[in-house]
Amino acid sequence: MTAPAVVSLAAQRSWIRVPRRLKFLKSPRTAAVFSVLAVAELVVDKLPSTPNRTEPISLAARAVSGGLCAGVVCSSKPKLTFAGTALGALAAIASAFAAYNVRKQLDKRLAVSDKVVAVAEDALASGSGLLLLRGA
Repeated sequence: MTAPAVVSLAAQRSWIRVPRRLKFLKSPRTAAVFSVLAVAELVVDKLPSTPNRTEPISLAARAVSGGLCAGVVCSSKPKLTFAGTALGALAAIASAFAAYNVRKQLDKRLAVSDKVVAVAEDALASGSGLLLLRGA
C-alpha cells in the first residue's frame, strides 16, 4: 500500500497529473485512507503470520499495485500508459525478490533485528517514492 499512498499524495499535491477518471486520487480523503492502509500494512508485514513477499499471492498484489501506480504516473503521456503499467508490474515483482535477498544478507551480516532492517526498508521505499514523484 506504500505505492498507492505515495501516488495519491503526489496527485493531491499536484506533483503528478492524473486522468479525469482517476481524480479521486487527488482527494485529501483518498490520500489519508491510502496512508492509513500503508501504515497498517507496515505493521502487519512485521507479524510472523504474514506470508512471505515472494509467495504467489503477495507477488500478485504487488504486481497489481505497482502496475496501477506506474500506469497513473505515466498517464499524462497516453502512449506510455500501457508500457508504464507493464513495467511497474514487472518492477514490483523484481523488487520483491531483490529486497527479500538483500534483507536476508543484511540479517546475516548485521547484528541487528530483522525488524530494524524492515523499518529502514519501509522508510527508504516511502521516502524515495515521494522524492521521485516530487521531481516528476
